[in-house]
Amino acid sequence: MAEVSGRDVEVISRAIANVWAIEVEGSAHERAADEAALNLRSGSGIAYHPSEPLEMLSQAMGIGYILAVKKVQEGRYSVEQQGRVAGTAYDRHAGAEAGMWSGAIEC
Repeated sequence: MAEVSGRDVEVISRAIANVWAIEVEGSAHERAADEAALNLRSGSGIAYHPSEPLEMLSQAMGIGYILAVKKVQEGRYSVEQQGRVAGTAYDRHAGAEAGMWSGAIEC
């Protein structure tokens, strides 16, 4: 793995913050994106790390959430794509993935 400098982290952090400001901040789903990131962090044991890396990680997770919401709203999520979540955490709800997706991402 390559060395990552403080400057690299600063550039990445700024880029994530900029995308957050464009895609998430002030959107109708901002609170849901924050909650989704919090749930992911607390479920993985990374809820108590230094604030700057944690904020960067939370914003990146929230951006992913918002992009997924947009994909669903635009109708770009299909039943065929839904089958691709097999083997993931969603697979634990075998046979009920569609219900989970529609309940988890309210449009």
